[in-house]
Amino acid sequence: MTGGQDRAAAIRKLALGAVMRSTRVQELVGSTVTPRLRTGALQRTSALSRVPGRLRPGGLIPNPTCAMGSSQARLDDALGGQTAVVTGRCPEPHLLDACRAQGILPIRVVGDASADAATPTDTGWLTVHLNGPGGGLRALVDDPTLTVVVRPDRVIAAVTTRSEVLRLPWTVGV
Repeated sequence: MTGGQDRAAAIRKLALGAVMRSTRVQELVGSTVTPRLRTGALQRTSALSRVPGRLRPGGLIPNPTCAMGSSQARLDDALGGQTAVVTGRCPEPHLLDACRAQGILPIRVVGDASADAATPTDTGWLTVHLNGPGGGLRALVDDPTLTVVVRPDRVIAAVTTRSEVLRLPWTVGV
């Protein structure tokens, strides 16, 4: 009943050997690049959504070069491998309280150094100045009502507006 398996195995072995001789196939098989994460079944997006495509939940947050104080660094360096809330406005006191309670780093993104000249230095949040286009983070400067929650692995966990309460998409153990 299972006759012919030896011939099929021999054909498979020859075909796989031929395919693996291709340098392109070898690069694809050996690549560690992961595909871009898309919005999942539980995150519905509408065509009328205000959230820019680069800032949708499930995608990686852009990693532009930024100025933090007198130094230049990537946004990854500012995040420091921790959960963060990134926004283009001065965070409200209730947002800062929620961040402190959950151990989340609040980050304000501004377009240029003159944008926060009037804000005091000890604000309770980290201010990051975008250099150049800034990737998708420019959308936060253009629409300061948006707030993005970023997981420690740089994946966007949630996007809210100023009118919505910050809700983490995971439970926090006490």
